[in-house]
Amino acid sequence: MNIICRTKIFCGILSAFFLCLLLLPQTTIAANVQFTSNTIIDLSGLSTTLYALSGSECDSLSVSGSTLTVVIPSGSTFTLGTAGYKVLGLTPQGGTLTFTFTSANFPAGHIWQWTEQGSVANISVNHLVGSLVANAHYQLDVGPNAPVTYKTDGAGEMSFSETIAVSPIAFVLELNEPASTAGVGAFAPSYTVPQPVTEQPSKETTGETKKTEPTQTPSQQAQVQTQTLPPTVPAAQPLSPAAREAAIQQIKAQIIEVQQKLIILISQLIQLIQEQITQLQAQLM
Repeated sequence: MNIICRTKIFCGILSAFFLCLLLLPQTTIAANVQFTSNTIIDLSGLSTTLYALSGSECDSLSVSGSTLTVVIPSGSTFTLGTAGYKVLGLTPQGGTLTFTFTSANFPAGHIWQWTEQGSVANISVNHLVGSLVANAHYQLDVGPNAPVTYKTDGAGEMSFSETIAVSPIAFVLELNEPASTAGVGAFAPSYTVPQPVTEQPSKETTGETKKTEPTQTPSQQAQVQTQTLPPTVPAAQPLSPAAREAAIQQIKAQIIEVQQKLIILISQLIQLIQEQITQLQAQLM
């Protein structure tokens, strides 16, 4: 009777064990390469230091002269950035993404052209493009598709999603309006800036009032005032993904630890029941 009771207890614990495994959140297979700190990407021809930002993940990263190629697995995020700004973040879903760009398409810390290719058709890729002019309109050309216009936020960033095929597809980004009327973010391509961004603040230092400027609206005057502020808020942006990624990794580690403990417990219970069965067989013989 004692052995039968222990057998029932064992079966109950075994059922609970498998139930816990079903209720535990599913974890994805980790990427081959994980960046725990900002890492310099040494491309030839760069005028601005380029980093793989902390928290980025990929299966492979290769540098060949001025060309960078990154393979990003489904569910992972890879983010390029400068010392103070995010430049481009990519998160594929449903397949592996191959991302390629050259240093010639990275003038003054601003990426304006790159190529993406999916391992299978219809991969959904979330994009975050930063280091742009704040509150400005940008035209995005994606392969043969019709151009789409996006507006950046106050930190000079914009987000969008795009479906990628198995054939390489080019992304081309272009500023639609002068930086002097769009507000100031981190960087803008030099060919789109008609005048230095420091010219308008100098009018305030000479005593000229904004009311005497017929071409400025009140909203534009407010944007001019923001130019005098140091860009400390955008510089803190890269820390958020890293902190979020660290929390995710900690949760994954805790899940694995619980699973390992449950496996040890079930092994001990199996050994116990085997011993009891052996004793029962000896008594019956």
